[in-house]
Amino acid sequence: MANDEALVIVLGNEVTHASYVTKTKIKNISDGPYSNFLSIISYSNNKYLYSHFATSPSLALEDKTCRNFINGLLDKAKKLNELTNFQLLSMFLSYIYKRAQEATKLDKIKTLYLYFPFWTSTNYRKYLKSAAQFAIDGIEIKTATFPYSFNFYLYDTKNINPEEKILYVDFGATNTEFFILNSKKNDKGRTFKLHSFATLNFGGDDFTNIISNLLKEKLINPDLKFDDPRIKRAFWEGANHTKEVFIDNAKIPFNPVAITHVNVQTSIDTKDFENDESYKRILHFLKSTVEKVMESQDPKYFVFLGGGCHFNCFADAVREEIKRWIPEIEEIHPNSTIDFKKEACSLYVQQILNGSKFNKMRLSNETRKDKKYMFTEERTNIFNDKTYDKPVKFNEEMTNLLRYKTNSRKYGVIQSLKEDVENAKPKEPEVDLDSLQNDVSGVIIAYNNLIGLLDLDEDEVDEDKCESEDINELQGILKDLREKALNHANENIDVIKECFKVPSKLRKVKMLFTDDFINSHK
Repeated sequence: MANDEALVIVLGNEVTHASYVTKTKIKNISDGPYSNFLSIISYSNNKYLYSHFATSPSLALEDKTCRNFINGLLDKAKKLNELTNFQLLSMFLSYIYKRAQEATKLDKIKTLYLYFPFWTSTNYRKYLKSAAQFAIDGIEIKTATFPYSFNFYLYDTKNINPEEKILYVDFGATNTEFFILNSKKNDKGRTFKLHSFATLNFGGDDFTNIISNLLKEKLINPDLKFDDPRIKRAFWEGANHTKEVFIDNAKIPFNPVAITHVNVQTSIDTKDFENDESYKRILHFLKSTVEKVMESQDPKYFVFLGGGCHFNCFADAVREEIKRWIPEIEEIHPNSTIDFKKEACSLYVQQILNGSKFNKMRLSNETRKDKKYMFTEERTNIFNDKTYDKPVKFNEEMTNLLRYKTNSRKYGVIQSLKEDVENAKPKEPEVDLDSLQNDVSGVIIAYNNLIGLLDLDEDEVDEDKCESEDINELQGILKDLREKALNHANENIDVIKECFKVPSKLRKVKMLFTDDFINSHK
């Protein structure tokens, strides 16, 4: 089978694009841009249905209100019950393929190049490929990832020496990713080398929390109206579980993630968010990560791209901060930051169709020893040894609901940020050992009193146990005795009620029970 055509689907963190590519032309077949694979679009009766679906099923399923809302929209649009993530993904890919058939007037397209973000795991890549095979019968499927296409595109279109290193900051609404790459070309083809990589994830919302907070008084577009109260809720609640909206095709999806679909003009200026705590945290983590990714590296160029670029004043503020941190670096402006991924990936595939060789990629890492990876193989995944920091929740109002985690092939990034993360966590209150020992002593005495009041056939608890200096052990004694006391009380509820009516008896056992339990059984 001659490889002279391909459908290229670029599954971005927030926006998905698609192109039909031949040896001589690239045809855009997107009628979106589509939402990401944390979302899915069903196209029905000139309506877009946005709902969560994939990388973590819990995003769509753990919140009852959100789940019911999504299912209600699905029922409206398709008269269907709850769908599985696999079904949604298959429907999504099938829909894009049908759009490509309509745009090209072809019965069948031979090859699909399915691009996904660099952080996707081996298992999830297999999941994506399986869904594509299920959705599009008989098509040859090749899987690939972004950054190598970026490098080729810039070297090919900007007259840059391929051996010069480039720092990419992909500022998305879901993740902000950092790459440092360069390239070498010889008779066997072009080899890309990944020198450093890191991903920052702020709980799925790098900046939509900030926008949600700012727009309580200032709307993105005054012409868009909240006719449906569910749409209003979906927008104002903002982060993570509320990126769904059901509106006319002619309208922009009116929620914080809308900024990744269009260039948003607003009345908001940098001064409106420069003192925002979420913004300060984002800059703090961005700077820490840039510094670690840059360790032992000397990139000459810097490229700022991603869906976050669409919210102009915010993206410009972040871009200027990065330039201030690395004053010697030269910024490259792609022709289009909006469609950069689609253009780069499509051109990359076109060169493959024309016989160019990009079959080797190298990871410059001491632990990997420049191990080579094939372009179309599962080995393109380098997260087999991935490490995650646990998400951090900031215990404040919506503006500060920012959650932080980082994963990186470069362990130095993980280690260097742990202190930052620890400092950002709400501090656990320190336990007063003396006070805890007094509580345990009181509960032991109360429990022994309960044994006597209920005439239980049980040995009394040794009061010396309260002298332990092991906080976990002491807390365990409190929990255990209170649970046992509650069980005894429920088994002897009539006797307990009589005890609670007598103040002198109640005082003897009061430390074992909650006020609610006591008041409801007097």
